[in-house]
Amino acid sequence: MGLHRLAIPALVLLWSGLASAQVEVNLTAYQVRTGADQQERLITAESVAPGDVIEYQAVYSNPDPDAVQGVQATVPIPIGVEFIPDSAAPRQLKASLDGKTFEPVPLKRKKRLADGKVIEENVPYAEYRYVQWLISRLGKGEESTVKVRVKVAE
Repeated sequence: MGLHRLAIPALVLLWSGLASAQVEVNLTAYQVRTGADQQERLITAESVAPGDVIEYQAVYSNPDPDAVQGVQATVPIPIGVEFIPDSAAPRQLKASLDGKTFEPVPLKRKKRLADGKVIEENVPYAEYRYVQWLISRLGKGEESTVKVRVKVAE
């Protein structure tokens, strides 16, 4: 198993519902390690190997004097990793395949069978490219953290 440099997708400043307010974002990637005592530890991820679990933590903060409402906290999921269901915090989130259309997890798609019948199936987690949470309100100086784990493809 070879080691790979970890590419942390860049996040930009997000505009809130207020025309003059900005929200700052700090995204950090951690490797999830389990010690001899069976306790999980997060260490800064610099390189990863297939099978490693990575936790992305995005801290959204409001340096503006005005409160911001309705922040869409979005974390990109790189190609080559798979979203781990039930790893997200907060638990209520949406996901996207393209960064434009977000739907509740698990994502579904329609598939036409050979006999013409259309069924709905779950989209594989490896195809997820973004996850998103709604932060209702961030007051001056407040911050909110969102987290998601992914597994590096074998």
